[in-house]
Amino acid sequence: KYLDAIAFAWPFAWAIGRLGCTLAHDHPGAVTHFRLGVSLSTPEAREYITYFYGAAGRLADLPEAGELAKFAYHDLGWYEFLYTLLVIVPAFLVLDRKPRPTGFFPLAFVFLYVPVRFLLDFLRVSDALYGGLTSAQYAGMAGFAAAVFFLFRFRRT
Repeated sequence: KYLDAIAFAWPFAWAIGRLGCTLAHDHPGAVTHFRLGVSLSTPEAREYITYFYGAAGRLADLPEAGELAKFAYHDLGWYEFLYTLLVIVPAFLVLDRKPRPTGFFPLAFVFLYVPVRFLLDFLRVSDALYGGLTSAQYAGMAGFAAAVFFLFRFRRT
């Protein structure tokens, strides 16, 4: 029961945490023309993203300096904040309208969050890849598989 209470509150706290990530631009992703990306029009923004591409050994993947100012970069903390606030939090509020079995909300969070996080990780610049995936993607697959196992286990009881 305690885990259910924590899991129900988790998306609300997660949204606040991801808002902090958004304000600090803690999770820069690939350069883009996507409208929700963070503009690279300022020298500080270009220096910031260049640092992350350099740390990842991917400077050759950046557009030329003159062109870079026309781009933005994916802010993965911002995307997670929006997804959590606009999808997961409302879903949890709707799902809480009737009693749920023990373990429901931890599983619901995994099923709602992990697939999106898995996809967002393809936009990361500086994470090490192992077989084309980040360690978080492998952990997400394991967590998702465990959630499926527990879902079927709960359905039988």
